[in-house]
Parts: sequence; structure tokens; C-alpha cells
Amino acid sequence: MSHSMTKALIAALAFAGTAAHAQAPADLAELFAKYTKIVNAGDVAGLRAMISDDVERSSYRACTPAMSNKDCLTLYIETTVIKNHGKIEETGSFGVDGDTIYGGLVLKSDVIRAAGSKRVLGIDEIKVKDGKIVGMKFLPNLQDPQTTKYFDHIRATGTPSSQPYVNH
Repeated sequence: MSHSMTKALIAALAFAGTAAHAQAPADLAELFAKYTKIVNAGDVAGLRAMISDDVERSSYRACTPAMSNKDCLTLYIETTVIKNHGKIEETGSFGVDGDTIYGGLVLKSDVIRAAGSKRVLGIDEIKVKDGKIVGMKFLPNLQDPQTTKYFDHIRATGTPSSQPYVNH
């Protein structure tokens, strides 16, 4: 077998192995719906149960070095949404790339209203492995005036929730 043919075969097997481990889009849509329902219910225990122990580190600046990655992500969601009477509304915009969910959302909360905005638009990018969240980022829609107004406010005031977005 030629060297280039061997490389092609290895690449094909690697791709096939990856595809075999990817979850079906319907499963990921259900996971996103479950996540928004749990957050909207203020169910911190349910949220923690959805997050893998080996989740990626969140860049949320209120997290301390001593916190586990799971505790950090939980704190981020609890502080920015749950404790601020926040609600996540799914926009219906939804995509899947492998084991990554891209869920469009509208976020409303006391802290957003206090900043003079009615709501924030964006996408939750959620990486999933074995049915658990292993990574999460909020990607704000900075083309939206209400979202921009909110992030301008938190940049100016140095609120902890601004850390992931300071340079956007």
C-alpha cells in the first residue's frame, strides 16, 4: 500500500470514528432545550448535573483559581442569569457542528435592564460529550443595538460578567 493511500485510509478512519461518536442533532436540540428550562427554573443542582466534571475553564473573572472548572461555569450562569431573575428565550436559530450546539437566544434579566437594555441577543456555543456540557461560551450579537448598549455598560463599569467580552 502506498504512503499516500495509507494516510488517506487513516484520515478516513479517524473521520469515521469521530462521526460515530457525534450525537444526533435531535439529541443536542433536546439537551439545549433542557438547559434553557433548567436555567429558567433557577435549578442550580440540575444545571450542575448537566455540566461534566472535566468541563473547559470559563473565562468569567469572578472565578477564583481555587474553583473547579465546573464550579466556575456554574457560578457564571448562576450569577449572570439565575440570581438576576434572568430568562433565556430560544430564538429557534439552532445549529450543530459535530458535538457542538449553537443555540440562538434572547436573554433578559435584572442586570440587563439596570444597564438600560431590554434584552441581549446572542448564541450559546455548547460543547457536549457523553450527554454532558464540556464547554460553553456566550457569543453576543454585537450588531444588535440593545446588546451593544449592555456590553458597553458592563465594559465601562467593569462588572465581572464583562470579562469574556472585553476585547470584542
